[in-house]
Parts: sequence; structure tokens; C-alpha cells
Amino acid sequence: RSAPRAAFEALVSLAHEEEVDFVILAGDVTDGSWRDMGTASFFNAQLKALAPIPVFIKRGNHDAEADLLSRLPTLPNVFTFSSRRPQTFHVDGLNVALHGQSYASRSVVDNIAANYPAPMPGMLNIGVLHTGLGGYDGHEPYAPCTLQELIAHGYDYWALGHIHSREVLCQEPLIIYPGNLQGRHIRETGPKGCYIVEGEKGTLEAQFRDLDVVRWFDSTIDVAGADDAGAVLGDACRHIEALQRTNPGRMIAVRMTLTGTTNAHIDLVRERTRWEDDLRDRVAPESWLIELRIRTTVAVNLKALRQQDTLQGALFRAIDVLKLAPHEDDGVTAVVKPLRDKIPPQVVAHYGTALDDPAVLTAALESAERLLLAEILP
Repeated sequence: RSAPRAAFEALVSLAHEEEVDFVILAGDVTDGSWRDMGTASFFNAQLKALAPIPVFIKRGNHDAEADLLSRLPTLPNVFTFSSRRPQTFHVDGLNVALHGQSYASRSVVDNIAANYPAPMPGMLNIGVLHTGLGGYDGHEPYAPCTLQELIAHGYDYWALGHIHSREVLCQEPLIIYPGNLQGRHIRETGPKGCYIVEGEKGTLEAQFRDLDVVRWFDSTIDVAGADDAGAVLGDACRHIEALQRTNPGRMIAVRMTLTGTTNAHIDLVRERTRWEDDLRDRVAPESWLIELRIRTTVAVNLKALRQQDTLQGALFRAIDVLKLAPHEDDGVTAVVKPLRDKIPPQVVAHYGTALDDPAVLTAALESAERLLLAEILP
């Protein structure tokens, strides 16, 4: 929970170490629904710590209505773009013009970049924009526009917010999604941080700097051929230790998925919790094992097993039928409906798991098949 704050403190330290001319925050510093004044006070203290470096802030969809931030005292080194219309700021002593417009509300469906002013002659022009462009998976298409529109606008650099993954969309002009400073969960994997942009008009270069203090990894290893669960655990442990070596100085958070055909399958499935706890203890405290997922299988002729006139054969034939039509009234959907109806919508939205999604249902059936194999085989 302290990781995002630690990452922001690292940003402040980096800004002073590199003696940057200014800092741009392109939106979603906090959430509008957040009611902890301590968060706002921490943020304000860090802005003070950045002084005398100027900070230019554009409010995005999450902090558009952040009342806590609005109540903070005004700081002389902090400049927030207006939400009424595009606004241009100039940096003292530099030929730099920053153009931007904050969100007035959480949902902005208009192309606000189209109203940004023309580039100012003889100056380095920077556009600050919180946008989903044409649409990204998992993100609302707020302030929609196209990459070609941004290029054609004539600015030298576009500092973009909203998308949490890091991406350099264009080199000339420079257009960058820096992502967030700290990954928040397993869907935000890999190095997180900021970009330092250096140079003058026509010669800009961007360098990524990692600032995260916890780094997330969704790892899959093939343990085919392993003779027993102990050998599998050794492979998993060595994989996490390699991540530790290549990502020094930070906590590693790992979701580990085991795949492949192995004689260890039955033991892994029957005592998954035991092996998960064992692996978690082995890699602590440098790493945090979030979950050990068993996706292995055992060498068995499933086709022949399905054809047997036995209870086991009937079970696997039933699973095959359900896989073909998981949405039928008498299928898996009917079984999980009582559970699905009890789960609050916000929980489903947070975990991204919809129990009426065919892919989710099929994955559940495949998991059941693996569990059955472990239980019925000697």
C-alpha cells in the first residue's frame, strides 16, 4: 500500500538529481471518490519538496472531481490547467509553451485536443493530454482522437496520460504514454516509472527511468518431464530468484503458473496449498508469491478414458458436453448463476472476472478436468 507514495518520492528525488526544468503530471494523481485527507496532504508535501521546480498538472478522469486536491493551499511552483478551455503556460527563462486542458468531469467524450491552440512560433510546444486515443483494452476512450491528429497539430512533444502501460507512440514529434509510476496489481506488470525528455526543438530525446518499488510479474514455466513436486518447486524457486537478480532493490510480486505434462501433476493438484506455502516461504522476504496456479496435466489417454463405460468416463464426457455449450440453460451458466448474483458489481469490475463470460466458464471447466484427473488416477 505504501508503494505508490514511495514511487512518487523517488520521482521528486530524481527531478532534483537531474536538475529538470519542470515536471508534467498528465492526470489521475488520485481518485475523485477518495476521502483520505492524508493522501492529499502527502501529495501537497511532495509538490512543496519539488520547489523551485515548476509542476504542470492536468486533471484526468479520476481526479477531475477530486475535492481533496481542490482544498489544498495554492503553491507558487504548481500550475493546473483550466477545465473550461485549453490553457497555455510558459516556463520562465525557457522558450517553452505547454498547452493543456483539465477534465471538468469524470467522463469526457469530446475531442478536446482539436481545440488546443496552434503551436507558438519559435518555441518548444508541448501538448499535455489525458486521452484514450482510439481505444485501449481496459480503458475508457475518453477525449478520443487519433495519433495522426496529434502529429498534424504541429507540437514538438505530446505528454499523454490515462493509459497505465508505457509506450512511445511516435518519435517525431515525440508522443509518449509514460504509464504510471507504480504498478498496482498483477495486470500492471514490468518496470514502471517516468520519462526524462531532453533537448531542444527538433532534437528531443526521451529516456525511461524506473521508479517502482514493487514490480509485478505474471510468470509461466513449463515443468514438463519433472518427476515429482519437489523438482517442480525447485524450478519455480530458481525462476523467481532469477527475477530477483535482474530486478535488484525492489520487492518482486509474482503470480506463478505451472504448465506441461508431468508425473508431479497429481501431487501438485492434491496438495496445491502446501506447495504454494512452501514456495512462498522459500522466496520471502525479497519476493511475494501472490498465487501458484497449477495448469499441468498428467500423461493419460483422455480419449480412451472418455470412451470407457465407467463413472470416470461419464464425468469427462459430461465436461465435454458443457464445454460445447456453457451458456445452455442446463449448462455451467445455470450452476454459477446463484453465485454470480451474489457478487457485488464493483468486485467483478475490480477483478475483471465475469462469470457469464464463455472464456471464464471454459477455463473453469478445464480446471475441473485437471482436478478430476488428480482425484481418479491412482
